[in-house]
Amino acid sequence: MLAEAKTASIQNGISNISFRTEDVHNLKFSDFQFDIVASRFAVHHFSDVRRALQEMCRVLKPCGKTTLFGIP
Repeated sequence: MLAEAKTASIQNGISNISFRTEDVHNLKFSDFQFDIVASRFAVHHFSDVRRALQEMCRVLKPCGKTTLFGIP
């Protein structure tokens, strides 16, 4: 998925983006780093959904947005 995202960013002329592999249960980012946190059809892979969501919220800026695709 990261390779596909990188290809799509290049095809769309997006250069202010980077890609990393992280453990969603223990993100290596400081608090309040991101305007948007998104997950696309990945939640079923999380071993601890509650912990993953806590981490996503922790790194999200106040008034930031979350987008979780694929949650029934």
